[in-house]
Amino acid sequence: MADVKEERTMDKNTVMVIAMVVLFLFAAVQSVQLTSLKKQLAESDFTTGSGSLGMTAAASGSTSRSSSGSTASSLDELPGMVGGC
Repeated sequence: MADVKEERTMDKNTVMVIAMVVLFLFAAVQSVQLTSLKKQLAESDFTTGSGSLGMTAAASGSTSRSSSGSTASSLDELPGMVGGC
C-alpha cells in the first residue's frame, strides 16, 4: 500500500514539473515575441498619439453614424479608459 501512495506522489511531482516547464516555455516565447515587436516598432516611423482612443476615432471619421443622433453623442461622452488599472 505504501508503494502505491509513493507512486501517486511522484506522479503529482511529475505533473507539477511538466506544468512549470510548459509555463516557462510559454513565457520564453512571449519574451521573444515582445523583443521582436519592440524591434519592429523601433525600426518603423510609428508614433503614439496623446489623445484618447474615442477622440482619435472621431477625428479620423471612422465612427459609424446611426439614424438617431443619440447613439453618436452618447459614444462621445464615454471615458477614454474603461476598467483596467
